[in-house]
Amino acid sequence: MRTVFRLLCLGVVSTVLITGCAHRSVPTDPFGHELPNENSVAVPVPDRGEAAQVVSGLENLGFFCAQVRSNDESAQVWCRDAVEPHDFATDGLVTVVNMVTTREGVVQYADVSPPQGSKDSVGGRLRDVLNVSFLALWADDASKLDKVISEVVNGSGFSPDDPHPPLTKKLNTGNASYLVGEGGPGLKFSLVTSAAKDRSWPHTGDGYATTMSAAGPVLKLGGFECFPNWTSPCRMQGDGGGNQQIFYSTPNPHESADNPDQILTVDMFIPGRNDNPDDDNLASVGFPNGLPFLVPRARTAVEQQIVEVRRTGDSFVGIVAGAVLIVEPTSRSSSNWQGPRPVKVTIGVAPIDIVD
Repeated sequence: MRTVFRLLCLGVVSTVLITGCAHRSVPTDPFGHELPNENSVAVPVPDRGEAAQVVSGLENLGFFCAQVRSNDESAQVWCRDAVEPHDFATDGLVTVVNMVTTREGVVQYADVSPPQGSKDSVGGRLRDVLNVSFLALWADDASKLDKVISEVVNGSGFSPDDPHPPLTKKLNTGNASYLVGEGGPGLKFSLVTSAAKDRSWPHTGDGYATTMSAAGPVLKLGGFECFPNWTSPCRMQGDGGGNQQIFYSTPNPHESADNPDQILTVDMFIPGRNDNPDDDNLASVGFPNGLPFLVPRARTAVEQQIVEVRRTGDSFVGIVAGAVLIVEPTSRSSSNWQGPRPVKVTIGVAPIDIVD
């Protein structure tokens, strides 16, 4: 999961640029509340407030966005850009924007994870994303933030092999407090506004996923062996099954009052076959009873979409029956490929991970 940094008006390790400082920091316990009226059924982002303007700019840049969970006070919006299949390296090639807003669409917090790459490409991609999204809201911050990004990208320590400690800089304006930092081959970026509230952020996953204890016994019937107490990962047993694994993410017990057994995200690899098996379902790849980590309302539709990508080789990023689904072929298949293609599958979006 992504690491989120606490933003302070005054710092010791980081360089802080202050222009009209107000107390804006990431809430200390945003997920520390019970679950009444929590909803994790993914839907298109409502057309209201600052969030709608941010999403409109990102969609024009080629992003897919969804409101992935909400409650009476806040909503989490998640956006991801599309990427062509590229073997197993797609994780490092995409840009992800996560945002917490009020139910009226006012931005409380956001972070951006630009793709890995050279200094120029990483900094350029972050600027492109910010210009169409948050800086479209707060244009008067653009020149100041551009200067901070340049100082971080050009500073010592950007390379993982550089002995200098990673450089982090903060910028505080009348609109938001920003953090820009080096993160190995990439950049870390986050912002927080005065609208941020503690104990208010949504964090459940029961709108699309079941629990580990419910899914584990069913997976075992299909040939998977899970860690004790059905914890992640689950691995396919037998010859040829070593590379077929299922990884779950679950709530951080130190940050959430949620059920620790609740599944939030599922990542798995499904192998392909270059022949003519029955590819109308997933029974032949360890799921004779379907995908047990999904709630019934989402199960059939998600399975059908995975089967479709395995058949066509066309990537998919979208909402299926209330679940965010990403299905990507792990390599370009030759034109004479006769069977279902190998795919990497991600289901669900985790709540924003905050680490002190």
